[in-house]
Amino acid sequence: MTNISSQNHSLRTTPWLARPLVALGLLLATGLASQAQTPTFDAITKYSSGASGNYFVATGDLNGDGVLDMVTSNLNSTSVSVLLGRAAGGFDTAVPYSMTYGNNPSQLAMADLNQDGKLDVVVATESTVIVMLGTGTGTLGVSRYYSSMAYKGYGMKLYDVTRDGILDAVVTGMGGRVAVLPGTAAGTFGFARDYLVGSSPRGVSVGDFNHDGRADMVVSDANQPNVYVLLGKASSGFADPVTYPIGRATYFVETADLNRDGQLDILVSGIQNASLGVLNGNADGTFGPLVAYPVIPTVAPGTYPPPPVNYLTGIAVGDVNGDGYPDVVVNDANNSKIYVLPGSSTGTLGAAVPFAGGNSSSALGGNFPFDVKLADLNRDGKLDIVVANGQYYENTLGTLLNTTVYSNAPTLTTLSPTSGPVGTSVTFTGTNLTGATSVTFNGTAATTFTVVDATTLTATVPAGATTGPVTVTTPTGPSFTVTYPDLVIDNSTTSVAGVSITASPYATTAKFTC
Repeated sequence: MTNISSQNHSLRTTPWLARPLVALGLLLATGLASQAQTPTFDAITKYSSGASGNYFVATGDLNGDGVLDMVTSNLNSTSVSVLLGRAAGGFDTAVPYSMTYGNNPSQLAMADLNQDGKLDVVVATESTVIVMLGTGTGTLGVSRYYSSMAYKGYGMKLYDVTRDGILDAVVTGMGGRVAVLPGTAAGTFGFARDYLVGSSPRGVSVGDFNHDGRADMVVSDANQPNVYVLLGKASSGFADPVTYPIGRATYFVETADLNRDGQLDILVSGIQNASLGVLNGNADGTFGPLVAYPVIPTVAPGTYPPPPVNYLTGIAVGDVNGDGYPDVVVNDANNSKIYVLPGSSTGTLGAAVPFAGGNSSSALGGNFPFDVKLADLNRDGKLDIVVANGQYYENTLGTLLNTTVYSNAPTLTTLSPTSGPVGTSVTFTGTNLTGATSVTFNGTAATTFTVVDATTLTATVPAGATTGPVTVTTPTGPSFTVTYPDLVIDNSTTSVAGVSITASPYATTAKFTC
């Protein structure tokens, strides 16, 4: 099933849901993942959005040059801004694109709606969904609008709800409605079908919670301390919402398989709340009680001047420290902080690590980092942080480049020989090679290889191998693949450019130069 979402990755309990409305269960998690590697990031770099009120951001390669670009919606300008990425690093000056209809643009996404191989931009506005088809050159076409029936539309995800291989739009609105707009192969949307959910639905995440092949969704509420789960029905559409109390109102909700048990879990931030909440998923589409992970440090009563009100906003999930486990990034908007909670093999989250989200000298918390995404901006194989700073005077997008040195990843430093025919025995030297599970030569697996020790292994070039990179996979955390370009087959000549390490299943890569 096709899914384009901010994140769609998920702690497990036994099924316990007895009624549509369940009692609030609150658990406090502290120090449960103390061995996780601490990530590091460069200081924030800011880029002007060229407009006002850019609260949301999306990343993707709009011009097909292999470098990620950024797009942000401008709430106060009825426009979006495109910042094209540079191969040498950084971003070009923002280029605004006006919308012909639809006020207060909010959450947005990039996807190939019309299946022409070019990314398009989709934006939720006050009462419509706006589509701007991409040209493949980094520019956008004229905006087209489709009624969403969601009053003051806010949250949005793209997902193949109708199971026809085409992305649909799921949009939340402040009027207590969530709308589903069916997509077409031409990149347009059909008539919306709406569902009554909560009081003021804001965030939404879509996935298959109960493994029946149908789309399910979870929705957060800006006025009520609940999230609502709507399971997909066999006859199409969604069942009535099931209420899960979470003890906070929130603008953001995401789903991710945090403990890799195959069940999507729910993650929530919160207004006037200092913790990240996780509801562990069950195989039947129900969820356990909220587990709270402290994020914002506690301030002693009577502290002067008093700190800003806690306001946790955007959530992103990905492996930022290279240990193979999903980590969680969450924004503290009022305090201009970004926190990373490292994941673990059990799915529990470690102590929150703070990073400056902007100019914290402002009495209102500086840049107000609202939305957050993870993306490999500089193509070094590590997930970087992107934030939208849209409030007060700032109106920027911020990037924090990942500088984490992966402690348990393998490396390759030399091959000997670097060329030869099929049947050649090649000696690999490096680090952390113990337990290697496979060796491939330009995609062809070696049938014979031997791990000598942690720094050395030997492998025989297999039949069918051709000139190209060689890779070694180890089971570390849960698996890493290290690549060394290039081994030359049959005495061709080439040069060695470097080493890269790819961690799965969250596709984080670290590249090093020999």
